[in-house]
Amino acid sequence: MGNSGGGTIIFGLTADDSSGVGVAMELSPIANPAILSIMENIVRDVVRPPLLWTLVDFEVGDGRVVIAEIQPSALGPYMVQGYDENRYYRRGETESSG
Repeated sequence: MGNSGGGTIIFGLTADDSSGVGVAMELSPIANPAILSIMENIVRDVVRPPLLWTLVDFEVGDGRVVIAEIQPSALGPYMVQGYDENRYYRRGETESSG
């Protein structure tokens, strides 16, 4: 999304992919209480140049739903440099490819 017009990703939902397009079906909160720190560390440590994004989260039952808002930016293209990868990703309508 950083390499295109930005957008929103919601973590903590279960999707039905049977139609070929992921459709959110229900909340599936993330149980790890450190999820925000984990996400921030991953993005900070492996995305170059730094991604322009904000996180919003809220408690649902015993977990969290996290909304990541990625801002459009002229800083890109963005590259993943970590986890044994050095590549650019391109986002399609419903999937990413490298």
